[in-house]
Amino acid sequence: MQVGGPTHKHLKASPHVLAPALLIAVTAITFLPTLFNDFTNWDDNINLTENPLLIPPTWWGLWQFWKAPFENLYVPLFYTSYFVDLLLGGGVPRASITHAINVLLHCTNVGLAFWLICYLLDKLADSTDLRAHTGVSRVVACALGASVFALHPLQVEAVAWATGRKDLLAGFFTLWAFARYLRYTESRSSAAASPRAAFLRECAGLALFLLALLAKPSVVVLPVVLALLEFWRRTGWREIARRTAPWFVLALVWTLLTSRTQELTPEARAQLTPLWTRPFIAADAIMFYLKKLVWPVDLVAVYGRTPLVAINDPFVWFTLPLLVIATGMALWRRGVVGFAFLMFEVFLLPNSGLVPFVYQQHSTVADRYAYLSLLGAGLGVAAVLARVFAQPSPARRKFAMAVALGVSAVAAFLSFRQTLVWRTSQTLWENAVKSVPDVALSRANLAAVYMKQDRREEAIQECRRAIELDPRQERAHSNLGVLLLWKGETTAALAHLRRAIEIRPTYGQPHAHLGDYYARSGKIQDAMREYQEAIRLDPKATHAYVGLAYCYFRLGRLKESEDTLLQSIATRPHHASVWVIYGNFLADVGRKREAAAAFQHALTLDPSNREAREKLNALGETRPADESAGQ
Repeated sequence: MQVGGPTHKHLKASPHVLAPALLIAVTAITFLPTLFNDFTNWDDNINLTENPLLIPPTWWGLWQFWKAPFENLYVPLFYTSYFVDLLLGGGVPRASITHAINVLLHCTNVGLAFWLICYLLDKLADSTDLRAHTGVSRVVACALGASVFALHPLQVEAVAWATGRKDLLAGFFTLWAFARYLRYTESRSSAAASPRAAFLRECAGLALFLLALLAKPSVVVLPVVLALLEFWRRTGWREIARRTAPWFVLALVWTLLTSRTQELTPEARAQLTPLWTRPFIAADAIMFYLKKLVWPVDLVAVYGRTPLVAINDPFVWFTLPLLVIATGMALWRRGVVGFAFLMFEVFLLPNSGLVPFVYQQHSTVADRYAYLSLLGAGLGVAAVLARVFAQPSPARRKFAMAVALGVSAVAAFLSFRQTLVWRTSQTLWENAVKSVPDVALSRANLAAVYMKQDRREEAIQECRRAIELDPRQERAHSNLGVLLLWKGETTAALAHLRRAIEIRPTYGQPHAHLGDYYARSGKIQDAMREYQEAIRLDPKATHAYVGLAYCYFRLGRLKESEDTLLQSIATRPHHASVWVIYGNFLADVGRKREAAAAFQHALTLDPSNREAREKLNALGETRPADESAGQ
């Protein structure tokens, strides 16, 4: 007699559920250290922590991202996701929330990648690939293939860097759109499916593709991957055109609409090489990623492999012929591994240097650009493993399994360790100059970190080294000018500040530093001119507003001084330091009650701010902000 309830068979977990669940769990553990990472000075300040359209979060500010490009890039969905971060954090940027959402997005993408690899392995298998091979071992092969996407150290930058949200969000909608396309084509080939259902699936896929483009335009190459997939399926040319035409039209329209939003900077134009060299530069970039795919060591934020650097490497002339041969072989044989290789290539093309882009002034290659390409790498690994697992030899299967698990474990360990590199700005740039020492930008950014820590001699050393590597490194010139002013080496300092302006006339920071020098020298009118120029070039330049307010105060123009300080607060409303400066102004003009409120607000924003607490105590307000608020 059978007792009611589920049988042992029903209690068994399906390998299609257990395998991705285990992989996602391992992925979450691998990237767990990112939850303790801070924001960095590598674009996190521009995009989030000091973004005037996000801080404080308002619906008006959010609309500005949808209305027009920000920082010459139209990615409103990316900034909308940050808006959600801020709402979850009570209106204040909280690194733990941002990084937790990054990890959650990546884990979701891992699940989608597993599904896609399983599907593609099934649909693209033929007499030479996995014939008659099914079962648990195939699912294991897919999971191990997906572990390349999930755990490879190249993925760390996108996950551990707050600004990497762009790649994660675009990756999520791209993978989802890819999956919806596969469902759509499957429904069209089914006799039972209604045309209306198929049409709705196609619209859903296109809508997801549009969302991906709103997060990062470089995913525009997805239709090329879909067309290649149909070619691999041996679909007729007319049917390929009919299925992928809407996707290509959307990609083309989006490219035309956004092509002028990200104009090349003078620095990026300086890196342009002749048109005929660009395929070689793109091939060099793809070869770089293939090398890092196999040997993922010395991963850094900036590699410094600009087009000019690449074109001067003798090996670059061999890269294009090698890739052409490999691509031709893949097209000729039309196996799963060949499709995987082409998918790897295609997702890299938008940021390979084939078409000039702004970041190439620093480097043509970056880890984050390989995020979606690793789906192709994962599919290739899954195909190879599935073929081995299909062999009749148990010893060969066990050996392949052991090797694959070992490689996955090493990748997880390397990724875990790489997440620690992104812990702070200091760890990020110290790792960069240690691993790739000849990149001027990395040394300039490290110098900026040392300046904030008041490690002046070390900052001077890094600035000088940056200028040796790149005499046109304007940030290093500007910071070295400030450091030399602190040391009293006025002549050399002014020369470096003026050199920074000469290199980049639109750079506001050296003007603000010149304003500081003139203000200390009593040349108030000269100081005001420099501060006003700094503000004109950079309306978010808090430092320049404060300096200009000081000049107005010295001239007795108190109303203009206060208005300027309020403009400074408007640029950084959540920075305690600007509220302390405003409180000092109010105390100096005798408005002590308002000054106390300003110091109190500064303590609300930063309870550890000693100057605000001391000034508040001096005014007779001894209770800390949190206690007074609770009574």
